[in-house]
Amino acid sequence: MRMKLMLAVLIMATQFSFGQEIAKETTTNAETHIKETQDELKRIKEEKERIEKEKLDNEKALALKEAEKQRKIAEKEQKRLAKELKKAEKAHANLEKAQKNVHKATDRVQSSQKDLDKQNEKYRNLKDRNKLTDEDDIKWKKKLLKLANKNKERKIELQEAQLALKNLNPNS
Repeated sequence: MRMKLMLAVLIMATQFSFGQEIAKETTTNAETHIKETQDELKRIKEEKERIEKEKLDNEKALALKEAEKQRKIAEKEQKRLAKELKKAEKAHANLEKAQKNVHKATDRVQSSQKDLDKQNEKYRNLKDRNKLTDEDDIKWKKKLLKLANKNKERKIELQEAQLALKNLNPNS
């Protein structure tokens, strides 16, 4: 049982580390693209102003139109990259939340298992000493059954949290 639990914790830690790397790379790339398009947008606007200051002839008018077209393309690209950045940040936040839920569920499973083991030990001690009446024995069995059911529910919650994490991070 301990080996399975240790293996599960190891798998979750590995998933967590891979998930962070992917989200960080996506966010960094998007930020870099946004900065590049902002710089390009500034450069195009400056070029447009320089051309307007000179007395325009036909060739310069065509260049101005091209610069305006490039500026619009750069603005569209900047908007697209900003959306990608938001999407990457949202995915990263969802991944962190799923990882937090897995850790929380793991802690709950461990806690309920500890409670169940502790109560089982108390029951066995009382039973070994012959200090239980028939009614007490039934009460203890009910109590242990409730704790066992609670433990199983927590394990199901853990499996659901792990599945949600796996769905968010299919690379793991």
